Formats: sequence, C-alpha cells, structure tokens
Amino acid sequence: MATDIRTYTYGFHIKVLKSITKNDYVTMCKKITLALNERFDPHEKRFLAEPEAITEGGIVLSSFPGKTRTAYKSMRHPMCMGTRNIGGICVTVKDIEWPDFRRSPPAYWEFDATELFPKKSESWTYLKAFQGASRWKLTELRIIAGVMEDYGLECSQFPKGKDLIAPRAWEEIM
Repeated sequence: MATDIRTYTYGFHIKVLKSITKNDYVTMCKKITLALNERFDPHEKRFLAEPEAITEGGIVLSSFPGKTRTAYKSMRHPMCMGTRNIGGICVTVKDIEWPDFRRSPPAYWEFDATELFPKKSESWTYLKAFQGASRWKLTELRIIAGVMEDYGLECSQFPKGKDLIAPRAWEEIM
C-alpha cells in the first residue's frame, strides 16, 4: 500500500570538517528540534529529533505533527573514513562504529566528550518515512543540514523533491 512507505531514498551527503562528540550530537538534535518547530509547528512544538538507536546511526523524528503510534521517520547516516567513489560505487576503507545503545544510551551523551565522528569521515544520509509518516520534504532537509553545518558537518548534493517520494506513492499521485 502506498501509504506504508512515503520516503525510502538517499538524502544529502555529509562530510565531517571537525570532530563531533556525543555531546555535540545530542545538542545538535536539540537544535534540529527547535529549528523544525520554529519553521513548521511554532505553537504546538510537536517535533522531536533524537539520536536513533540503530546500528548505522542517525536521527529519528520520534515526534512530529500527525505522528501516530506506528509512524516512523528517520535519517540514517552510516559514517566511514576513507570513502572513495569508484565508478559511482562507494568503497569504504573503515566504517565508524555507532555506539551500542545498551551500554551508552543517548540520555547519557550530554556532556560526554567522547568522539562520535572523526574529522574527515563522511556519509550519505538515507531517508525513511513509513507507516503513515509524512514524506521527507526538501525544506526539512535544508533546515537539518543548516543546523548540522553549525557543528562542522558539510552537507551537499541534496536530492530533488520528486526523489523524496517513494515510487509507489509517486504513482499514486500521478
């Protein structure tokens, strides 16, 4: 059913220009929350961006306008060092481990100066919006990228708006 998957595609590219700590990441998520609420939901403030407890790492919107119990909206970003683009294929020299949330839940990341992403690591974001969540919008990505750039993450190569619609959802609106 088209309403089950709204977005399932690559987002923008991230290059780490300065080392990012666990504290930086939590603070960045809080600022993303503030920026999304200011732009899209200034009165009710229903957006909440948090580090996602997922193997490759990322940000989950655990709350947003229209959120149902099962709706899911996530931006994943498996970080790596030494990525080389060879004929359109990314060859990774070393993956950056996302912390084990059982040992280090994000609630304890505030004030933690442990390096999360080393300088010069990079990633392609991967966007997911399932189970009735609204599809990702280019304006949301630009807002998130703007906050990320304040922390030394260079964001580039954004998708086109039409690329943010899952193929079956696109067919449904055509």
